[in-house]
Amino acid sequence: MMEITASEKRPACPKLLECEPESKSLKTGNPGKPKLTRKGGIEFRNNSFNLPCGPQTLTQLMDWPKFIVSQVIADPGRKTRLFDVMNRGMTVHTAYSGLDAPREVLSQVTNELQRSFNLWTQVDFIHACDNASGPQAVLVSLAKQLDLSCSCVFSDIEDRLPLETVAELNALNPEKDMSYEAKAAAYKQMWQHLDDNRKTVFNPFATSQCLVHMRQCRIVGDRVSFDPDSQDTQEMSPGLAGHRPLKVHFAGTVCKGWSCAGSRAQFSHESERTHSVWLAERKARAEQGLEDICFQECTPAYAVQEKLKVPLEDTHSVHALKTCPQLQGWPTSRPRSYTVLLNNKRWVWVGPSTDLAIQQEFNELFQRSTEMTGDAFFVAPESQIRADIARRLQKRGQKSELLKLDLNMELLYSMLPPGAGQRLQQYEQLREEKQAIETGSFICDVNQWPQSGCSTCGPFFPCQLTHATCVSLNHMRPAVGLEYLLAQGFHTFPAVHGGKAALVLPILESWKTDQVIALSGNSMSLPAIGAWALYVLANIQPVQQMTIQPELSMLTKGTSQDFSSPMRLRKSTPKTVFTVSDDQDETDSCPRDLPDCADMFPGPGFDVDLAPSVPASWTLDLPLESSLSS
Repeated sequence: MMEITASEKRPACPKLLECEPESKSLKTGNPGKPKLTRKGGIEFRNNSFNLPCGPQTLTQLMDWPKFIVSQVIADPGRKTRLFDVMNRGMTVHTAYSGLDAPREVLSQVTNELQRSFNLWTQVDFIHACDNASGPQAVLVSLAKQLDLSCSCVFSDIEDRLPLETVAELNALNPEKDMSYEAKAAAYKQMWQHLDDNRKTVFNPFATSQCLVHMRQCRIVGDRVSFDPDSQDTQEMSPGLAGHRPLKVHFAGTVCKGWSCAGSRAQFSHESERTHSVWLAERKARAEQGLEDICFQECTPAYAVQEKLKVPLEDTHSVHALKTCPQLQGWPTSRPRSYTVLLNNKRWVWVGPSTDLAIQQEFNELFQRSTEMTGDAFFVAPESQIRADIARRLQKRGQKSELLKLDLNMELLYSMLPPGAGQRLQQYEQLREEKQAIETGSFICDVNQWPQSGCSTCGPFFPCQLTHATCVSLNHMRPAVGLEYLLAQGFHTFPAVHGGKAALVLPILESWKTDQVIALSGNSMSLPAIGAWALYVLANIQPVQQMTIQPELSMLTKGTSQDFSSPMRLRKSTPKTVFTVSDDQDETDSCPRDLPDCADMFPGPGFDVDLAPSVPASWTLDLPLESSLSS
């Protein structure tokens, strides 16, 4: 079999980065470049024999929350750290929100932790943000139905910026006929301007028009009041452990500039402007103590080093890997890059020290053989199938009598546009070569030409795009809308596969297939982002800082040797710094009417902690193994 290699001159196409079973060399510490093999082929199947057996029924497949939880907590250290984080509770906000897949993941995972370990985690969703009408409709419904209208939904991320900043970005915006280099330079200037002015651009008290409350709501802070006429915010409960809740951000940034299905414009793509705003805000919110951790997802060709690690090297610890649901035994293609941005002031990474080691440990934890085909997702009831076929036939101007036919190739071609029919003919010629060996399963996206673009025909469900028509030749029909979401891990047919129904199911079950496909194509794979998020949360610990006042007298009396671990006093250039403890928000520590505290300190050159309700003090950094609590 001919080995497929990716070009070194341009970003690799996702179809060349399928999550094939890793060779044994991965466990020897010398993974090298993964060898790419045909899905469902002999070599692929032989490699699968070295892996734990994957799910063999749809019910087992959709029990992904139980699987990822069990794999993460198999190590006692990870279990302790995960439970500590979950006990704190979370406040969650998202950008590029789409269907709000993070909400779905956290709902399923916390439900599993509650069911199996009686661990109750309070998760409050603060706001979502998306500028497309379809996602906005879903997000507003979720906010009203699940959050009792206490969370917000914003549209354009630039709406929160000062008008002068927007004017500056407009002035820097490149013309469409500019060269790649000129456009990239212009977007780099945008980033530099936002980065240099982030402290003023991203004011903690900034507001934006909210689609839930139809008024200006604060971007940062806790949930809004139950009183629709109030401008106040509710106090966030401290979590079960009495600590400040973990402040989490999720984003699936635009991938069109980096995807094979897009222009591959990379740093010159128009989405770079929005990305610069998003990234500068992450940096500012971390410095303000308003964000602890950020999870980011994009296509595998996304340049993590240039776009995240370098810009955030002073504020964040950045770790990344590449994976897809197929790693966990899912018969679907969705290769993605997953990254975590960890606020260095708040949390420390205690997992493997390099991205390569993280990738290796992650693969060893979650990798399973793929025992099923993509036909497992074609489970819609007859009523949904016939309704979808009727809409397709009506759109093509076909006779309604065709609905009386059984599913066959004649009916299939009748419901497809001419171009899709031509592509299907070419796919049929590839079926014998690409289909599953035992079942003959063959699924293709007839919106894509074979051998080009992001075509991933074969026994698995293709990589989803926002415009797709995935056809199963075994079932002789296209997938209906909710089946696309099922392939992403959403529990859209609980009567068939069991488990907790997806939060979006009551909203989307009446939507047309094309509308759901557009949402699903922009969504995250739930088992993939779920495994990554849980793995990360089990490998972080809070930075052990102690703001002292009573202990200050101990130090002045020479009794500091009573501490079991060494401490060091942070020395800096003369300045005043407003910092907080682990359980205090920095927005509550903004300088107001400050007392004259000069006589409380031995001299200039020390970082000073000032809070409205406590005296000024020194901040001491303690090693993680310190026996002193925060």
